[in-house]
Amino acid sequence: MKLFVSILNQGWLRREIVQTVLPRLFNTPGVEIVLDDLERCYAHPICSNRSQITKRFLETDCDYLLMLDDDIIPIANPAELVATGKDVIGCPAMVRKDSRAVVWVAYTFVDGKIAPLDIATIDLRYDLLEVDAVGSGCILVKRSVLEKLGPNGWTIEFDEDGKCKTGTDIVFCRRAKEAGFGVYCAVKYICEHIKELGMLAFSSMEFVDYTTLDSSRLGITWGQFAIESRDWEFIKARLLEVNPKDVLEIGAGVSTALFSEYVPLDSLETDPQYAQEALSKAAGGRNGVQMLLWDGTTPNDALKPSYGLIFIDGPRGKCSGGPGREAAFKLAAERTDHILVHDSGRAEEIELSNRILLPNFERVRANGYQPSRTSYWRRRK
Repeated sequence: MKLFVSILNQGWLRREIVQTVLPRLFNTPGVEIVLDDLERCYAHPICSNRSQITKRFLETDCDYLLMLDDDIIPIANPAELVATGKDVIGCPAMVRKDSRAVVWVAYTFVDGKIAPLDIATIDLRYDLLEVDAVGSGCILVKRSVLEKLGPNGWTIEFDEDGKCKTGTDIVFCRRAKEAGFGVYCAVKYICEHIKELGMLAFSSMEFVDYTTLDSSRLGITWGQFAIESRDWEFIKARLLEVNPKDVLEIGAGVSTALFSEYVPLDSLETDPQYAQEALSKAAGGRNGVQMLLWDGTTPNDALKPSYGLIFIDGPRGKCSGGPGREAAFKLAAERTDHILVHDSGRAEEIELSNRILLPNFERVRANGYQPSRTSYWRRRK
């Protein structure tokens, strides 16, 4: 497969594009990359830029066109998607809507109106979701689509007063669907959007050593490797929703004291000193805490056969060659129908979630895609 890559820019490229994205594209097995002349990928309005890029693409013998805005950084390699054979595929990023709301650029039409989809609620068993429109910040288009629509497929539409009625992203996808082509969102191929600020990272970290009502009552602070206040708000909402009879947390810490205020808790920890510190903080909790030590690989015999909910936040370390999260994921998948995963955006947690949880669980919601955020998984019915 031959892939024509155009990076829409303003005379320079971000370091992330040069150091991360381009090497990944050029090392895609079975895909030959033809890089567009970067000095020609700058024009206004943007629909004119995309039209000129399309014209240059059609002069080649490439099978697919990948257009990437210079402020869009794919987390995974979009060149892999040529293997799907689909017509139009968008890799979703976040944008600001009406100066306030932040939405994903994957849309469906409801009663003639454009409605953005919540990517965080999509079933991760599916790599591609058929939609009505996608954003063109990172878009992969099959040759046959561009041969049919031509360079003018990107031209925006105006109303009778000369005001822009339909932008280039929506109008291109609508024309493609009207011509009989499919439009898809690659739900696992999310992108960082660096426009005014990193849209995936602008809420990724908190200031450390600060306090809120929840933490001050217990004499603890948020931050460092512990859960943060936005994580606890998400976790607390799941507690009220699931209403578990008890909870097992794997990895003691700030969460030990917080959980103990809401539900009977078993806490599984590998470090005796850390376990004692966490237990002392939980002394004022309204529910009992049973602190259980383990080696990080073999479950403690005192564990119950099942729990209402299990929270995975330990043990530290890699999943092979010693204590690590793999044993925690397997234990959770065996003993509950409801799992919360902290640090769910890290590479290791993503791999373990996909391998161990995804076959029998669905990710219902996450409170962010950042490495330090939390996701909620529920056993499939």
